[in-house]
Amino acid sequence: MSVYEEPDLFVDGRWVPATGGAITVENPATEERIGTVGGASESDMDTAVSAARKAFDDGPWPRMAPRERSAALFRLADALGRRRDEITERLVTDVGTPVSLTRGLQLARPLEHWRYLAEMAGRRDDEPVPPVPVTNVPGVVVREPVGVVAGLCAYNFPFLIATWKLGAALAAGCTVVYKPNEIAPLISYELARAAEEAELPPGVLNLVVGDGPHIGAGLVAHHGVDAVSFTGSVPVGRSVLRAGAASFKRVVLELGGKSPAIVLDDANIDGIVPALVGGFVVNAGQSCGATTRIIVAESRYDEVVDKVSAAVEATVVGDPADPKTQVGPLISAAQRERVEAHLATADDDGAKVVVGGARHPGFGRGYYFQPTVVLADNKAHLAQEEIFGPVVTIIKAKDDDDAVAIANDSRFGLAGVVYGRKRARAMGVARRIRAGNVGVNTGVFNQAAPIGGYKESGLGREGGPWGIDEFCELKLLSWN
Repeated sequence: MSVYEEPDLFVDGRWVPATGGAITVENPATEERIGTVGGASESDMDTAVSAARKAFDDGPWPRMAPRERSAALFRLADALGRRRDEITERLVTDVGTPVSLTRGLQLARPLEHWRYLAEMAGRRDDEPVPPVPVTNVPGVVVREPVGVVAGLCAYNFPFLIATWKLGAALAAGCTVVYKPNEIAPLISYELARAAEEAELPPGVLNLVVGDGPHIGAGLVAHHGVDAVSFTGSVPVGRSVLRAGAASFKRVVLELGGKSPAIVLDDANIDGIVPALVGGFVVNAGQSCGATTRIIVAESRYDEVVDKVSAAVEATVVGDPADPKTQVGPLISAAQRERVEAHLATADDDGAKVVVGGARHPGFGRGYYFQPTVVLADNKAHLAQEEIFGPVVTIIKAKDDDDAVAIANDSRFGLAGVVYGRKRARAMGVARRIRAGNVGVNTGVFNQAAPIGGYKESGLGREGGPWGIDEFCELKLLSWN
């Protein structure tokens, strides 16, 4: 097993020693130390912001022709592609994602998305504005980069989330200070090395690793930062929004989810069981878009409970480095304790745990938790709170209207899926779900489409041209 020693930060195009103390990184599957990274001090953070500020105010990046910025981002994508093996190893050992999932969702999709963003960076055209009869003044709307962006990334999909934030900001012409979650920081160094290899101008991409209450909060409040993009919990998202409001920063938030999977009475149950199970055990349930509420037509309820429960019991939990593993460990002891605390509410809420519900008995070490199936109504704590573990609640619905009402009875609105044989009917149900991303008989990821939520699931969008526009200001230039 590799041991990673990363004492430096990447600031102003150079590797410089961190001065905030060491941060230990562990493998969640073994609880062993796998490396040490240098933690940033507040002075280090300030230096990184200053470098990004100077690069934006005086450097070439925001002033490049779109085709030049596009070429630089393609070089960055190529450099990341050459690091596939190293990125995979770091994700498996640092995050605990099974290698089979890492190669696709954690690696291939972000690499593909970098190239998509590189192409989009070369297509940012000005939009002519037709003169109106009253003034007869022609004009053009131009997009300009918003400025220095602080990208604060979560631990669960560190490469994918960084791609959405940093790639879009860079494509817009912004400069970036990137702070990964200190629990899973290792992949960020490969991204910085790729930026160095791609010869991005100094200060365009800066990496600082440090704790959220100090370094993360400091970035959000920093007078040199113009926009903040954060992925994480709702409470921290509120803090980011409040701190950003003091200086009217642009704030993009991708927060929690309690997404529904609605099973209509005409659904092909045998055909959708793998998707129902995969929807909540993916990455050990540590996914904000996980479909952790299965809402089932009452005529098919018993069938779904039986078949989902059997499939969950057959799910392979194990070493993330084993290609046969479907579910790995949770990220940390603290996260496993949070999942246990949520499950402790089951009896008081009248919920019934029919599969799992506890630490996995097959492992003497590692933060493993059994994939869990709970039966409850939608008012139960387990049906309302984001657990961020491999736990699903199955809920009975009387009819389509009741299923929609249950789906929307949540403070979250990130994603959802509807399963049914009749497309028009299923699409009609999907359109009524109050969420930003809803699929019919399929997942919802599309790199060219907007990703984001309603209600407490966040503000703004990532993905596609909408994600780039979050980091742009619109200016009208008119003439007479």
